[in-house]
Amino acid sequence: MNKAKATQEPVNKEMWIQSNAQITDREFIEAAYLRYLKRKADPGGRNFYIDGINNQQFTREKIIDSLKSSNEYKKAVFKTNYHNFIILSSPRSGTHMLKSSLDLHPNIICHDEVFNPDYGYASLRNMPEDEILQHFIFREYKPSIKAVGFCLHRSDAGFRGNWQRLWNMLKGNSDLYVISLFRSNLLRRYLSFKRMIKSNVSSPDSKSIAIELDKNELLKDFQKQRNKVEEFNQEFGEHRILQVTYEQLCQDYSATIQGVQQFLEIPYVNLQPKTKKLETRSLKESIKNYEILKQDFSGTEWESFFED
Repeated sequence: MNKAKATQEPVNKEMWIQSNAQITDREFIEAAYLRYLKRKADPGGRNFYIDGINNQQFTREKIIDSLKSSNEYKKAVFKTNYHNFIILSSPRSGTHMLKSSLDLHPNIICHDEVFNPDYGYASLRNMPEDEILQHFIFREYKPSIKAVGFCLHRSDAGFRGNWQRLWNMLKGNSDLYVISLFRSNLLRRYLSFKRMIKSNVSSPDSKSIAIELDKNELLKDFQKQRNKVEEFNQEFGEHRILQVTYEQLCQDYSATIQGVQQFLEIPYVNLQPKTKKLETRSLKESIKNYEILKQDFSGTEWESFFED
């Protein structure tokens, strides 16, 4: 199934100006309006910039900066013929499972962690977030595409480089659909996270070895993860938001993925998961000091996490 979703080579502002160096100023202004405001230039705006160039008040770069500083541009970033959405998640909470499932739908394109600095999008690292959103993610697709989104971890709130404004841009677009994905059992999430780290620095067999967890670190992570979900649910409180848990995906996949499709307002397709749950052992088998931790957390708000 080809949805013509192969990512086009992103072009930043400087590259785009250079590629249009041979066209006239009038043609450049028309092209800039189409690229950044997604409409034809109005006579007043076109004449304003032409006069500015003639009077040496504007360069081509300054024309783009002027267009991008407008309120119209902020809206144009998300102006598409399909629904825009994000998957807000946390590491080891089913992000890939949900993303890969949605990608099987013929009317959906779901990008992965585009704004993760370590994810491999080297060509995007020097592009501002608005350029990435408009010209790489929420760009033009064929008419059959009805929803386009990408994955974003709540823990990436402090972006580096050119992406400092990303959260404000997303929160400022009230038409954005938000899927809030999280893992109810925070103990299993933390265990999966720790095992992932160990497997990256140890032998492949390390996945089958029971590991010891620190009580204080565990408690700190429980509180952090719960607070992060609550914080972001409030931050996007004025948006359309759907709460989905990893457990729902694993235990009632069909109903859960159907609910996601209904939320995105796209035609229903009977999707099947591409990934399966890898960890089949009990907590007692996976955690070396399980009994001690279970006793330590007995009577607390977290005790249910220790039920196998």
